[in-house]
Amino acid sequence: MRRKREPPTREQERTPFTRILENVIAATPGARGAALVDELGESVDYAGEMDSFDIRVAGAHMQLEKRKATAGVEEKIGAVRSMVVRATRGSFVIVGLVDGYDLVVVTGRCAPFGLSDRARQQAEHDIRVEGGWRPPKGIDRWSLAQVKAKRKDRWRPNRLWFKGRWHRVEVIGAVMGLGRGERGFRVRTEDGAEMTLVRETSGRWFSDASVD
Repeated sequence: MRRKREPPTREQERTPFTRILENVIAATPGARGAALVDELGESVDYAGEMDSFDIRVAGAHMQLEKRKATAGVEEKIGAVRSMVVRATRGSFVIVGLVDGYDLVVVTGRCAPFGLSDRARQQAEHDIRVEGGWRPPKGIDRWSLAQVKAKRKDRWRPNRLWFKGRWHRVEVIGAVMGLGRGERGFRVRTEDGAEMTLVRETSGRWFSDASVD
């Protein structure tokens, strides 16, 4: 049996951004590290199984690559929101946020291509709010959710971690018009709260309500 790898020693104290970056990693299959990089290439915070030096260098380097790749492009096609670089030993996802800040995620070599829209939307919303910027307009608000499905139907939600404990949920309807391979349900918790749960092809569940 393979031993569980111990998390690397942090070189700075945890901040509210740490949990946001950990959430990005949890929502992204194959993600090994994530960093929030400012306009000068310095890492505001980072998270993941990678060495802290490596993830900070990757963040600064990929921000430079994004700037070089998009130089002169925005005048023709508009602002570039994100970029994905596929490399021999891994991949890099760079998401432009606000005021020159970027979110950089490092994934393994065989990981899926890029971030899901819901994972990106949650990260951008939470980083903006925590950083004191206005939440982005025109995008949906999603939250990574912990869901236990029925034993004989892994697509159908049965329990949801909500407000600090597990709740049994009642499915009150199906959601149509989702992406290929996705399943969505309108559910009601034991406390009467209603929300939409979507299971992506990666197996991650997202809610349109904040579920901690």
